[in-house]
Amino acid sequence: MSTLIFPTIILTFAWFLIYWLFGGVLFAVVALSKFVRVNPAVFSCWFTLLSIATAFGAAWTGIFVLEQSSAAQACFNSIQHFGDIALVEWSNCNLGNLLIAGSLWFIFLLAVGIGLMFVAKLPEAKPRKF
Repeated sequence: MSTLIFPTIILTFAWFLIYWLFGGVLFAVVALSKFVRVNPAVFSCWFTLLSIATAFGAAWTGIFVLEQSSAAQACFNSIQHFGDIALVEWSNCNLGNLLIAGSLWFIFLLAVGIGLMFVAKLPEAKPRKF
């Protein structure tokens, strides 16, 4: 597992960018539709932290599943060195498992993000009495 720290960090960063961009755009559209009035500062802070946590979860889960696969182990053993080209070879060992893990964690991100929208909800505006 110690040799897989670098790929985990790279995958975490990649998943974070994907989650933060696509999830952020999705929730921005929901917020602009006035479905829920959200405090943008609170929501964006919590959503960024949640995106980091789910990105790490996706990277770790994907690598854990790859470690359990005998076909992926044979592919890992065929890589002679660990450099930029080897990282591409490594990702080709069983990319489907990484994508499935990333998709499942993205669904989790969306579900918790919907809950965060209600936590970061602004209070209802009351009409003023004159």
